[in-house]
Amino acid sequence: PGLCLLLSVALLVSVTSVAQSFSWIRARLVLERAERLFLKGEEESALLKYAEARTLFPLDRGVLIRSTEVALSAAARAEDEKSRGRLLVFADKGIALLAKLTSGEDGMIPLLELWHAALQSDAAGALRAYEQAALLKPASVVTYRIAFAAFSLLGDTKRAAEAEQNLLRLLPPDALDPNTPRGRILWQEHPWLSPLAK
Repeated sequence: PGLCLLLSVALLVSVTSVAQSFSWIRARLVLERAERLFLKGEEESALLKYAEARTLFPLDRGVLIRSTEVALSAAARAEDEKSRGRLLVFADKGIALLAKLTSGEDGMIPLLELWHAALQSDAAGALRAYEQAALLKPASVVTYRIAFAAFSLLGDTKRAAEAEQNLLRLLPPDALDPNTPRGRILWQEHPWLSPLAK
């Protein structure tokens, strides 16, 4: 009886592991499709695919972060309040899922909250989120990139300039020159560099 129970548990664990692996692979394939749609400018279709990927495997930190970033990016460019509100709700859900997955200990949570607050013109909320992000993810390109964009959006030129200077210190020397080989590659992969070039 004890051996039979042990074998049953082992079989159950194996089947569950295989099923989870297939779910993760499917989620990653859907995420790739979402990325292609997003790069083609088909944001609405891309967001549906990002939502599908999150549903397929909500335990993938990368899927949760990327889908939330895309929603926030799209919200920043939304032409009407209804679309913007829908995108912010989608981002809220991604932030909540990430917080649940990581017990709130992931440095990306306050960064995404910072961006979200800036899109809602919530300067106090943005500052609180930035201070938390600086504790959890200090001296990071991602921290300063999002802080620069968020504080610029809020019109907080002092904090935006501080974030920009911190960001520039972390980037390679030729990162802002799209005419150098490294700069060309960086600009292709990171279009957010363009506002930093003066």
